[in-house]
Amino acid sequence: MTEDVKLDKHGFIVQNATLQKSDHIGRDNARILKWEDMLQRWDYNTKRRPTFIKKRVRKGIPDCLRGRVWAELAQIRQLKSTYGENYYKTLLETETDAISAEDIMRDIDRTFPEHILFREGNLGQPALIRTLKAYSVHDPELGYCQGMGFLIAMFLIYMSEEDAFWMLVAVMNKYQMRELYVPGMPGVYKAFYKINALFKHFMPQLWRHFRDLSLLPSMFAPSWIMTLYITLFPIEVTLRILDTFFCEGPKVIYRVYIIAFKKAKEEMLSMTLDEILERIKTIQSDFAPDELIKNAFGISLSRKKLKELDKEYETGQNSEFVNW
Repeated sequence: MTEDVKLDKHGFIVQNATLQKSDHIGRDNARILKWEDMLQRWDYNTKRRPTFIKKRVRKGIPDCLRGRVWAELAQIRQLKSTYGENYYKTLLETETDAISAEDIMRDIDRTFPEHILFREGNLGQPALIRTLKAYSVHDPELGYCQGMGFLIAMFLIYMSEEDAFWMLVAVMNKYQMRELYVPGMPGVYKAFYKINALFKHFMPQLWRHFRDLSLLPSMFAPSWIMTLYITLFPIEVTLRILDTFFCEGPKVIYRVYIIAFKKAKEEMLSMTLDEILERIKTIQSDFAPDELIKNAFGISLSRKKLKELDKEYETGQNSEFVNW
């Protein structure tokens, strides 16, 4: 007997689903046509009109074109050209080390079990396994680390298996996420340093309150930044974060983190440690997609500032933000 499953437009299983339809079909179709035109002249637009591309991405990429646009933003065509057209096939034919293979299989059922593609017996799980094994062969120093599966799974919803692999390669290298995953996770500590510094700059009262309570980002945020908030926010918000991440880079991680707390600042100032930790569990429901993106890009944060904080961390100039 076939199970009666209701899905949202992205393929996630939902309860008590109602028919989803846009109230702005004409506007949506016009946006798709604009994006189709942009993709036809992508190289020209990215070289001559980068600000225009950024503006359009912040408004959201049409879902039917999302995979194509992500791939262009991440420049996976260039990656494929560098490594050769048969590289992914060669990786699949190479044996994965036993530890990575075991870890991948242990985590596979935990990755998007609420998405129809990744339910046991469906096509998504084998593709996810193959892609993660291929990456572990491609980058044996890193191998496999928990959290990578959510990134690959999200890519597989929007693109082919091979393109999903190249997206992960781009995330780790072009977008400088690899340090978050390598043994010892040095990038996580550096990210928390920057988070603490920015938190104090934008919300000094809440920063001091968290410090007094010994509330550290390491207590709740590692999975947020390692999965680009895929494990935190609802899918509609997550997709908008990913759109801007692939267009503008890792600084989006810090913008979103600050804004996630800014709305709850006043109530958190009067909370105990346990109350704040409970409130953090519901923080993902505070924002609609447009609201979060608008607020995240409403704060002043430059790449120059992030580079200054990187230098501070690496030279040990300021220990205040290492462990509060």
